Amino acid sequence: ERLHDELLTIKHANFRYNSEASSAQPHLGFIIEDVEPSQCVDSTRDRVDLYGYLSMAVGAIQVQARQIEALQKEIDALRDQLNQAREKAAPPRDS
Repeated sequence: ERLHDELLTIKHANFRYNSEASSAQPHLGFIIEDVEPSQCVDSTRDRVDLYGYLSMAVGAIQVQARQIEALQKEIDALRDQLNQAREKAAPPRDS
């Protein structure tokens, strides 16, 4: 959950490196200085640690999968309660 929370704080940006022409296609990513220190940054080489970044993303997906599963169970339980309430409130049928 810590990795999930950290990943959600990373703001994405479109940018060009200083060495690139202004006509170059912008990159999508994040600014390293905005997230350091982080497991997704290799500070000694001043670059993104893609393995760390991907691992954080997988961790975040796992957290969200657990949240979705819990919410689905809650929806199913509420749907059952609603159906039971409707059955009790329904007028008796003629045979």
